[in-house]
Amino acid sequence: MNINKVLFNFIKIAFSIMIILLLVYVLSHFAGKAYGFGYSLFNDESVTKGEGKEVKIVIKSGMSNKEIGELLKKKGLIKDSNLFWIQSEMVSLSSKVRPGTYVLNTSMSVDEIINKMIKQNETSEKQIQTQ
Repeated sequence: MNINKVLFNFIKIAFSIMIILLLVYVLSHFAGKAYGFGYSLFNDESVTKGEGKEVKIVIKSGMSNKEIGELLKKKGLIKDSNLFWIQSEMVSLSSKVRPGTYVLNTSMSVDEIINKMIKQNETSEKQIQTQ
């Protein structure tokens, strides 16, 4: 057997194994990132534990869910504006929230923030209807 042929086959096999291992690493890395993002999406945590701190925000007319998320992040109410944006799109938040002032707490999760904003809006609409 020719030593060059054996050496070439060995290098070819070693290179193939390295490519496969690299692909496995990249796939597992991105799978871990995707899992972490999905976990955060459905198991969100508040910014602070315990009582937290009350923060007033003002929602202006025409604000998108993305802009609301950026405002909440800037005010320290959420950790990730992209997660908020996705969650708010899932419940069509922009069509359910009206412009106005909302008092939220840093100990609230994203779900609680969204629900409070929707509930406060529904309460405001009921008060307007009864007047």
